[in-house]
Amino acid sequence: MKSRAGRLGMVLTITVIALVLYGLAFTLATPAPVQAATEVIPVRDRADPAMRIVTRIISPQIQSTLDLTANLRHIEVKGHIVCDRGEMVRIRVVVTQDSTRAVAQGHTQDFCIAEDADDVQFWTVNAVARGPAGFEPGRAEVCAWANTRFRSEITDRFQWCKEVTLVNPE
Repeated sequence: MKSRAGRLGMVLTITVIALVLYGLAFTLATPAPVQAATEVIPVRDRADPAMRIVTRIISPQIQSTLDLTANLRHIEVKGHIVCDRGEMVRIRVVVTQDSTRAVAQGHTQDFCIAEDADDVQFWTVNAVARGPAGFEPGRAEVCAWANTRFRSEITDRFQWCKEVTLVNPE
């Protein structure tokens, strides 16, 4: 009887360990939720020599209607972001279209030239289709990741997604 009870205890112990490890793996594999389109982010105030931390609201946007090229493999993604003059902004986009299974990627970087905190920095990314599938006019989704840097320090990070409409340019 002891050996049977011992084996049962060992099986239960192994089962509990396996469930804990499975739960941990599931938690680690679950992606973080995409942030909303407006967020208060702490940033460094470059006007202050002590570089104290302040907050500002950034609200990056992507245009709702995007142009496809004639070959249906390039998409001109446009939008804006708020950043301080002298910061470097880097933006990466991924465009997906379920109906065609097409995926396009692109990125850009530029120096912010805003005069004050309410000015927006406009950006354009030429996203190029990866793989054999091309896009067609209709619904698609754009996800974007942006960060701003001052000197070598990251001052803001942001990620967001938006449903868009792809159209042929006229």
